This record gives sequence, structure tokens and C-alpha cells, in this order.
Amino acid sequence: MALSNKFGTLLLTTGNKSELSMGYLHALWRHEGEGWLLISDVPKRWSTNSGDFSNKPKPVIPEASFTKPPSADTSSKPNRQDSLPPYEILDVIIAAYVEEGKDVEEIAAMGYARPLVEKTLARSDRAEYKRRQAAPGLRISQKAFGIGRRMPIARGDFRS
Repeated sequence: MALSNKFGTLLLTTGNKSELSMGYLHALWRHEGEGWLLISDVPKRWSTNSGDFSNKPKPVIPEASFTKPPSADTSSKPNRQDSLPPYEILDVIIAAYVEEGKDVEEIAAMGYARPLVEKTLARSDRAEYKRRQAAPGLRISQKAFGIGRRMPIARGDFRS
């Protein structure tokens, strides 16, 4: 943020749709150095595949960006992968819920364990308040978080 202020540039943030859906975008009041969420509507698997493609002619993105496991917001918390389904599953569940408007029963019928679906959707709903405080981002899907899709947070209309 200091460099952004010094040089008058826009600060880009690399949080993806998978992280945004689970509330892992940032730790509130500590990491809000965000100007634009560049890939906020891009699922984790897409961003990784795009990075692999970008590195084909000549490596420009460090390999650790693809191989280092995601970590929680503080060092005292467990690794993100320990508390989330694998991105291959998470991305499909979130796309079905957010973009296609499917409910727990419909997503479970796609072959996913109902308790996993319930936990994932509830966690996504609880993260809405963090998304409301996030910087804007690009929309590439039919329903992106933010203006494209908002959940009520004050009336208790969301899953607990």
C-alpha cells in the first residue's frame, strides 16, 4: 500500500473467487490493502491454470505461487486446506450455488456429500459481511460476489 501511495498506482489484490467465497480474502482490519480485486470472480483452479499457461513461453510467475499450500490469515490457525474441501470440489459447489442458484439438495444430488455441501454453503453465507467490505473486482461470470450477488446480513435470512 505504501508503494501504491508513493507512486500513485492502483493496488491489485490476488484473492480469487474460491477464497472470497469462504471468507479468506483478508483478515478484517489488518489486510485491507486492496484497491482492485483483479481475479475475484475467477475460481482457484482457473487462476492456477491461467498462471501455468502464462509461464509456458517464459516463467514469469514464481513456481511457489502454484505449489505452496494456502495458509490461514494468522500463523496460529490451521492450513486452509485442512478446513476446506479440495479446490476441485469447492469450485464446483460454489459455482452451482452462486452462479446456478442451486440449493443443498440439488448440489448433493450432483454427487457431493450433503454435510460437506451444507458446511460449505453455510460458510459462504457467513462470509458475506467480509465480502461487503472488500474492494471491487472484475465480473466474468453470470453472478459474481458483490453487486452481482448479495446476501442479507442483518435480518438473519442466511444459513447459520
